Amino acid sequence: MWDMCAIVDDNKFDRLICNRIVERLDESIDVVQFDSGESILSYLVSDDFLSDDFLIFLDINMPKMNGFEFLEQMVNSEAIKPKLHTISVIIMTSSTRIEDRDMAAKYPCVRGFIQKPMQASQVESAMRVN
Repeated sequence: MWDMCAIVDDNKFDRLICNRIVERLDESIDVVQFDSGESILSYLVSDDFLSDDFLIFLDINMPKMNGFEFLEQMVNSEAIKPKLHTISVIIMTSSTRIEDRDMAAKYPCVRGFIQKPMQASQVESAMRVN
């Protein structure tokens, strides 16, 4: 399973819900939270990022850098490329646009798509894709 998980969402309440669901499903997973794409990018290139199986729950609609802009920068970062094989992403969004699903499917690291408001069964199902 996953040894670490990041929740990236500008909405504190959505981060809290996702965190509680993940902890309830598997208390052995270390969970870190970020309120922006910029902050998780900094984390991924830092020496603090040591995970072999890292799962990111990523919101699409965030200010400054949206989820797709984050994905683009992550997959094209020379510093992150050697670690990219250890990273999986689950998109979580309130968007119902088919274009968003199609865009997410272009990134091999994206393993799932969860509709907000999140439910434990959705998170559990998405986390099984490892």
